[in-house]
Amino acid sequence: MTFRLYRKDPAEVAQTLKDEIKEKLGFTVNVGVGSNKLLAKMASDFEKPDKVHTLWQDEVQEKMWPLPAGDLLWVGKKTRERLSAYGIYTIGDIAGLPENSLARIVGKKFAAQMHDNANGIDNEPIITEFQEAKSISVERTFAKDIVNPEELDREMFKVACTVAHRLRRQGFRCTCVSMFIKFTDFSVTQKQCQISGPTDVNALILNEARRMLGDMWDGTAPIRQVGIGLSKFTKEETEQLMLFEDPRKLRAKQFYFTTLNPHFRSAWESCPANTSKSPDSSPHVLSARKNERLSGVISNETTVDSPAFRFTFLKPLSSRTGRVRLPTTSFR
Repeated sequence: MTFRLYRKDPAEVAQTLKDEIKEKLGFTVNVGVGSNKLLAKMASDFEKPDKVHTLWQDEVQEKMWPLPAGDLLWVGKKTRERLSAYGIYTIGDIAGLPENSLARIVGKKFAAQMHDNANGIDNEPIITEFQEAKSISVERTFAKDIVNPEELDREMFKVACTVAHRLRRQGFRCTCVSMFIKFTDFSVTQKQCQISGPTDVNALILNEARRMLGDMWDGTAPIRQVGIGLSKFTKEETEQLMLFEDPRKLRAKQFYFTTLNPHFRSAWESCPANTSKSPDSSPHVLSARKNERLSGVISNETTVDSPAFRFTFLKPLSSRTGRVRLPTTSFR
């Protein structure tokens, strides 16, 4: 495939790609080259960092079989422990074991896949044509583990805005929201929920993530990474009206928030874990000032509320006139 596209040796193309990433983006990557996706992935996990490795079918016995069984794709901790209990320690041990014997250890369906993979066989096709995304997710890894609920809420807000922006750029709305948390010990918990109607609104996506957070986190365990995913897409334009606020009004507010954001320092108060805040700042309670609208001029301190968050615009774009100039581009 690589030779047909570039008329160059695949390893040479991989080396060029690796060097360009380092030069233009400033970080190193490993690149694996193989005769199928499995072997390319296995090769990319060889010696690091900043390396190019090849793994062709005739190199499987030499390069892949001596590796620990846990290094084989799709073999996790529990499977590795089960294999070890039967004296199977390397990928070569898996490859040399009869498939029916392997099935008694890991099950018939997984045994067939594992046996093929250990022998470097992967028949999954390489798709070169563009396909519409079936899901969109954004993760955020923190420089320091987070234990403060309000700080976590702020980070979730950023993730929700980013993932919703990507959803809108592709012209979709979603009906399923998923939440992902990685703790300081690298354990992971995930949860997803269906929403009542298709949406692309930041606030609604954020609220669903907040609801799931209460079931996933005890409020004390340090968190290393958080992510929000969207799936079950539709291009349907109709929306279910909400009890407290029309989604169309939320979208109009969102347009102003996202457009003004590059030019303003904003703060919002909505952490559900902070009981000291007034009820109208809760993400699930309608604010008494929900009908407040942005005008052409914003003063030094203007607060705009929605059911999901409260923005306080503290600095006008022009300190001389206080007049807001909307950028010509926006998220929609």
